[in-house]
Amino acid sequence: MVIDVIILNWNEPVETCGCLDNIDKVSRNGAHVRKLIVDNDSDDDSVDVIADHLRANGQPVEVIDSNDVYDSQSKIEAENLIIKNVTNRGFAGGMNSGLKASLVTGLADYMLMLNNDVRLDSECIDEMINCHRSHNRVGMVGGKIYKDKQLNMKSNTLWYAGGTVSFFSSSGHNTVVGEEDDGQYDNIAETGYITGALQLIPYSVVERIGLLDDRFFFGGEDTDYSIRVRQAGLRCLYTPDAVAYHSATTRKTDDQLVSHIKYLLPIRPLLWDKYFPNVAATVLKYVYVCYVLIFLPVKTAVRFDSSARENVDFWEIASEILTGHSDVENSSGL
Repeated sequence: MVIDVIILNWNEPVETCGCLDNIDKVSRNGAHVRKLIVDNDSDDDSVDVIADHLRANGQPVEVIDSNDVYDSQSKIEAENLIIKNVTNRGFAGGMNSGLKASLVTGLADYMLMLNNDVRLDSECIDEMINCHRSHNRVGMVGGKIYKDKQLNMKSNTLWYAGGTVSFFSSSGHNTVVGEEDDGQYDNIAETGYITGALQLIPYSVVERIGLLDDRFFFGGEDTDYSIRVRQAGLRCLYTPDAVAYHSATTRKTDDQLVSHIKYLLPIRPLLWDKYFPNVAATVLKYVYVCYVLIFLPVKTAVRFDSSARENVDFWEIASEILTGHSDVENSSGL
């Protein structure tokens, strides 16, 4: 059995190296684990740092451009592969580079999409695979994730233990953020949404329903994929036996919040375009535009300093909401 672990890096080589070291300590139960690191056009020396780190640990590594995935069969079969995107393709587009490489080789039984600021308990991968194999019609598996800012793997504060899809806010929601774990979520359960921080997906499912929709530049792609898995007649399962820890920084700087407003808000209505009738989607978008033009400026005036507020063009955001997703064809095909 082969598991391809796909990790996205953007200007965080130290964090990514820590993630890779953690994977090496995780039980594999006889499985062969390959590590596919996608560098999303970092403007630092991430690729060299990560490659040197792997080699220093006695692990050979191949480095290729994402455009060469289909022409470098021998290289992409490497145990450790760094794929360089020539542009920053966002989270969905970045992960797709790794998924494509995995699909081209055809070696993997499972693909594990993993955030670089997540650390896995020693039995996490084994338990996710056990969950998939012991239940029927499973398209994706998620685990119990603790919020652990220091990543010392000692937290008892839950970050994810199942989730729901909110079409009104056009996003997935972790239903237990901030709760202390008293065993209240210790049963395997079907869930509406599995966070992109930790997703185990069988090769056959990716082959069947396609890649992530890369129009979700950052945020929403995991919600969309959860919906697509369920629309295919498959189930999203949460297992408490697969434990992980996520730094999950929630306090953001003004610049990070500005980026959230500029890049995340305009793509949220894409879920409405994809899954709602045209009239309903249009009504929701106009309601959303009212929020952006009336309430959001007041909110940012209180929260941001003047220099940060100057970087937000609310009219431009409103225009993108209304016109940005007129083509709703799935861009995630193979």
